[in-house]
Amino acid sequence: MNKRVLAFVPSVKEGDGITKVYMSYYQELVNNGYIIDFMILDKDTNAYYSDVICGNGGKIYSVPSGKYKYDKVRINYISQVFDNNKYVIVHNNIPGPNGRILLGIAKKKQVPVRIYHVHNPRNNLSIKSKLSGAVYYKKCIKNANYLMACSNSAGISVFKNKTFQVLHNAINPSNYAFNETHRNELKSQYNIKDKTVIGTACRMEYQKNPFFLIDCFTEYHKRNNNSVLLWMGDGTLKNKIIAYCKEKEIIEDVIFAGIQKDVGKWYSAMDFFVLPSKFEGLGMVFLEAQANGLTCLGSCEVPADTEITQLMHRMPVSEGAYKWSVAIERLLNDSYNRGNYITSFKDAGYDLDFEKDKLAEIYNILTD
Repeated sequence: MNKRVLAFVPSVKEGDGITKVYMSYYQELVNNGYIIDFMILDKDTNAYYSDVICGNGGKIYSVPSGKYKYDKVRINYISQVFDNNKYVIVHNNIPGPNGRILLGIAKKKQVPVRIYHVHNPRNNLSIKSKLSGAVYYKKCIKNANYLMACSNSAGISVFKNKTFQVLHNAINPSNYAFNETHRNELKSQYNIKDKTVIGTACRMEYQKNPFFLIDCFTEYHKRNNNSVLLWMGDGTLKNKIIAYCKEKEIIEDVIFAGIQKDVGKWYSAMDFFVLPSKFEGLGMVFLEAQANGLTCLGSCEVPADTEITQLMHRMPVSEGAYKWSVAIERLLNDSYNRGNYITSFKDAGYDLDFEKDKLAEIYNILTD
C-alpha cells in the first residue's frame, strides 16, 4: 500500500543543498511504496526536480510568504494541505518559524510520524539569532516525535541530550573523481595552465565567511603571485565580494564560476580547496573535494565528520588570514596524489551506493 509523506524543503531547484540530500534517498523511498509530496518556500514549483516528483505521483506546494512570521495566510494554506491529504510522515527540513508552524499543524492534525531534521548547528552569530533560534528549536523539538541530523555535532548543538538519528549526507564519490582532461580544458579556457588554483565552492553568504576567505587568498597571493582563486557559487553578497576583491587588488586573479552542474569538472581544475565557514552542519563540498583528491582546509566550525580521508584539515579562524595562507602553502607542498578515495567513503558511511536505502529503512521502522 502506498504511504504518503510530506517533505518540507527550501525549494525543488538543483542548487539547493538540503533538497539535494533528500533527493539522494528519494528513489529508494519510491521503491518502498512512498509517495512524496514537497512543501517549499520558493515560488518556483516547476524547477529541476519537479518532473521526477510529479512523475512519481507527488505534489509540490509553495507556501505563501505572508507579511508576518505567523501570517494567517500561511497557516491556513498549510492547514489546507493537511486537510486534503492523509500523511503518515511529515519530514521537516526547515528551521525557524516555518518549521515550527508545519510541525505544530502536523501534531494538531495527528500525523503519526513528525521528523525534525537539522542541517546546521545552532546559529549563534548574533544575540538576535541566538535568542530567536532557541525559541524555534524548542518549539520544533516539542512538536516532533523523531529527531534527525546531518552530523553528530549538528545534532548535539540543536538537540542537546535528546536522542537523534544521524542521516549521512552521502554522495556518489565517483561523480567527483579527478579528471585530467577536464582539468586541462578549464585551465586552457581561463588561461591558467601554469597557475596554482586555490578553489572554493559555497554560497556567497555570511555563514561561509567570504571576506575572510578573500583575505586568506590575498595573503597567499602576496607570496605566490602566480595563483588564482576559483570560486563556484553565487549569493546575495556577490556584489560586495566583487567590491572587496577590487579593494584588495586581486579582482584580476579571481574567477567567479557561478553555480555549476558538473562540479567534479571544476574541482579537477583546482589544486587546493579552502572554505573558512562560520558554522556548518556538515559541509558537503569538503566531501566532494576529497573525492576529487583535493587537499582541503576548513575552519574548526566544520564538523570532524568531514574527515573522510587524510586530505581534510581544519584550523581556527581566530588564527588570522596570514596563518591560514601559510597553512595553505604548507599543505599544498605536502599534497597527496589525486588518487582514488572511494573506499574511504564506503568505510565512513558516506558512499551513497551503500547508504541510499537508509532513509527508507527509517521510514519503514517508523510506520510499522
